[in-house]
Amino acid sequence: MRNFRRPRPDPFLGQMRDSVLQKGPKSRRKRRSDLWAVIAVTVAVAGIAFAWYHVFSNDPGLRTESKDSAPAAKAKPLPKTVEPPVEDDTERTTREGILRAAEDMLARGVRWDASYAVIPYPGGDVPADRGTGADLLVRTLRGVNVDLQALIHEDRTTRPDRYPLHRWNNAPPDTNIDHRRIANQWAFFNQYAQRLDAAINGTALANFLPGDVVFWGENQMEVPANLGIISAGCDQTGMPLVIAMRKENGKLSGEVPLNHRPLMAHFRVDISRLP
Repeated sequence: MRNFRRPRPDPFLGQMRDSVLQKGPKSRRKRRSDLWAVIAVTVAVAGIAFAWYHVFSNDPGLRTESKDSAPAAKAKPLPKTVEPPVEDDTERTTREGILRAAEDMLARGVRWDASYAVIPYPGGDVPADRGTGADLLVRTLRGVNVDLQALIHEDRTTRPDRYPLHRWNNAPPDTNIDHRRIANQWAFFNQYAQRLDAAINGTALANFLPGDVVFWGENQMEVPANLGIISAGCDQTGMPLVIAMRKENGKLSGEVPLNHRPLMAHFRVDISRLP
């Protein structure tokens, strides 16, 4: 029987084996330790971020928007509508009386005549079949028991600084003509009438009511060139028509468009404001 001898151990392999058995587990343990450290740090950072969001997210100063996100749309205000001023029964009755007087003049017929005439005071008037825009206003106000001849004479006498007297070389008061001058009527209305919006566009036209008084001017004039009374009618475009003396055709007309000349002012007669 043959004898087998156990091989002698190789010193080099033995050292290698010992090195792997001793060093291998330590390296794995180190890698595991590093991995758990990374996980722990990640969890801690996530917890801090979560807590920060819930505590401070309601602060508008800390909120940010993405560059790609569109800004929130702002609510647009509703368009403003212009409504006619609220008036009482007296104001409405006054407007209606002025309109009736203007319509009576229109039916009677009036031709343009700006001649100076000596007339009684108070309540004086030139012949009813002639006159100017100023005479139209005088007569329509008498339809509501307002004598512009007396009112302007008294106001011009006591408060001359309100009137453009330089236009007539500072002549003394004259009851025959002072109230028949549009410049004086303009000064009086600016003191004692209710001034309204004179815009002529869209819904603003609802402010122009029958019986209102309008003044027209041109080229930055100091005083108006003409005036009229708003009628009850409109043209095909919805523009209010005005009863006015037209020097161009020499007579009173009820079909003058409100916008036929630049509008300087829009007034409503308020009896309670008169002196």
